[in-house]
Amino acid sequence: MKLKVIFLKKKHIYLVISVLIVLLLCLFFITIGKKKNSLSTFNIMSRDKIFKTDLTGDGEEDLLYVKTKNNKYYLQVSTKDNKSIFLEPEKKLDTLGDYYEYWPMRLTLKDINRDNTPEIFIQSCKNDKAIQHVFLWNREIFKDVFCSYNNILGFVDFSNTRTPKFISGSYKDGKINFDNYILVGKELKKFNYKCEENFFGRDTIGEFVNFLSSMPKDKDSFKDSLKNMVFSESSLKEIDEFVCGFNSKTSKLSFQDGFFKDSKYTKNGEPGEIYWTLNFKGNLKDSNDIKNYTFVLTLKPSEDKNKEFYYKITKLSSSPLK
Repeated sequence: MKLKVIFLKKKHIYLVISVLIVLLLCLFFITIGKKKNSLSTFNIMSRDKIFKTDLTGDGEEDLLYVKTKNNKYYLQVSTKDNKSIFLEPEKKLDTLGDYYEYWPMRLTLKDINRDNTPEIFIQSCKNDKAIQHVFLWNREIFKDVFCSYNNILGFVDFSNTRTPKFISGSYKDGKINFDNYILVGKELKKFNYKCEENFFGRDTIGEFVNFLSSMPKDKDSFKDSLKNMVFSESSLKEIDEFVCGFNSKTSKLSFQDGFFKDSKYTKNGEPGEIYWTLNFKGNLKDSNDIKNYTFVLTLKPSEDKNKEFYYKITKLSSSPLK
């Protein structure tokens, strides 16, 4: 039996290599595109911005424009067939928010009914007061299905197999209260759920907001104030040093709004890690310019679930909006 040997000309070799490169590049960009569309997005905006993602569930990228005009926010979606759709707020809260450098809009894209089409969550302010909107795609328009003057937005059961929940909450007089919602099809429904005081660390966060809003100046340590809220001795030392350094440079802080989401769950189905973002306004000691300060916290469960401050702070960082 004779073996046949095939000789390829140089131009054929170059052609095969070119085809392989094109196929690999296509596969790479398709994979990247899928990853982009699957991500939830949390963004802080100072002024105009554009997002590229599939907002209508057709598999094609849309453009979401965030614009400011006369210090008012406006949102517009441009689809692949060149349709321009404005996000119109409900009349009972007929604004998407005022623009302030120290209180920028927070925009979250999150698929809360797992239909591969993200809902648009907006946190902003009107007359220096927090407001919220939730828009969902309803075949032809983005419908404003929820609006409120609450100042906390949260997402529960996104890192497990349960039905995701959306929470709108309010921090007032040192306490945090939650209202619970679920998206059934295209309808947002409120449901009764008894949240314990330590649910998703709300007692810890409430206490921490109280603490930041009333820190005495020129103090060397805040360990006594922080110890009930912080996870361990090592994290207490680190967080105390951070807070003291921050406090020495700034004047009094005022709470604006907050955001939280689950990250991990334990084998028992309890949240194993929670991320909180808290936004304040304040100014440096040597300046009258008011700035936005964003605090990012990681919370983890401690030993006794029935005790207050069950979820404790393990990490803390902050940055002024630039």
